[in-house]
Amino acid sequence: MYTVVTRSVVLDLCTGRPYHLAHPSSSGTELPYSKQVPQQLRELVQSLIGEGQADDAVAPRQRYTYTWMVPERAGPGPGDPSSIVWMYHSHLVEARDINAGLIGPIIVSARGAARPDGTPKDTDREFITDFAVFDETESWYFEANARNKREYSPGLAYLALSGSENLKLTDPILRQRYLFYSINGLIEGNLPMLTMKKGERVRWYLLSNSNEEDVHTAHWHGQTVISHHMRTDMVELGPMMMAVADMVPDSVGTWLFHCHVNEHLKNGMQTLFTVIP
Repeated sequence: MYTVVTRSVVLDLCTGRPYHLAHPSSSGTELPYSKQVPQQLRELVQSLIGEGQADDAVAPRQRYTYTWMVPERAGPGPGDPSSIVWMYHSHLVEARDINAGLIGPIIVSARGAARPDGTPKDTDREFITDFAVFDETESWYFEANARNKREYSPGLAYLALSGSENLKLTDPILRQRYLFYSINGLIEGNLPMLTMKKGERVRWYLLSNSNEEDVHTAHWHGQTVISHHMRTDMVELGPMMMAVADMVPDSVGTWLFHCHVNEHLKNGMQTLFTVIP
């Protein structure tokens, strides 16, 4: 027997289209949720996206409260650290929603292992890093940007005239131009500095995006971590994968943190972290 914990999550949708705050798996077995859609809202969503998904979206400029259940199987297993990470994302049209940036982490601690603020008792500091190759051609906003002739993307005006949807499917060079190799949505070391103290117990939660290029090897310079019961300085991630790594930094300085896949590193999937005395 175990007790199921519940948490309420409020979604304020400020976009011009419907989205969905999804559970962290396509089946909903890890963190299932409940959502009752009012009839008026159901009819509006049906008019926008069709009958089949009317229970799975929140309409533009609406607010909805989801209730997530957190059963024992959603928490750390026998060989896990005291807290683990799941992923949430909009699931309405998954590829387009995620490539529009609608993705984030959920951290679940073992029963009795968290402080009142939710942080695990056996850590001093936590960092969350999402290694993501965002494909702008799959975003909901790509065609709109093309029509608006966005200045910082030369060529989009041509796409608006030529039919971008067909062209991007048949021209891989075009698609490559609009891939962004990011950590937490930022590239080329522009993430705010990740700062920790020497000797602190630091927990890293690692995520990856869903595109076929999202095969990553997260690598720390100057430090080691424990992940999956192994000491290492690199953790492998596949598409939509999650991992936890524990670090006790012992080398003071500013260090590089990046994906070790050559193409990803070359295109900006890198940032810095600092260890202070």
